[in-house]
Amino acid sequence: MADASGRGKVFSFNVHNVAFDQAFKDDVPYVYAMIELDEGPMFATNVVECPSEDVSIGMPVEIVFQDMDETVTLPKMRPAH
Repeated sequence: MADASGRGKVFSFNVHNVAFDQAFKDDVPYVYAMIELDEGPMFATNVVECPSEDVSIGMPVEIVFQDMDETVTLPKMRPAH
């Protein structure tokens, strides 16, 4: 295991305009993206804190952690500052 900077770029993405379940109907539209970390590995997550129309291939992003409840925290990406 190695440390990572938490920075990368959008490798590919799609915008979901329809919730896959009614429980998430208030979360659309949302961006699901493949992120290429600066260190090389890729992982898939949501791009947050950015209008979906502003997301682009190669956009620099940084990690942000979102608490879903008291026991679950998810890594997501936002535009790099």
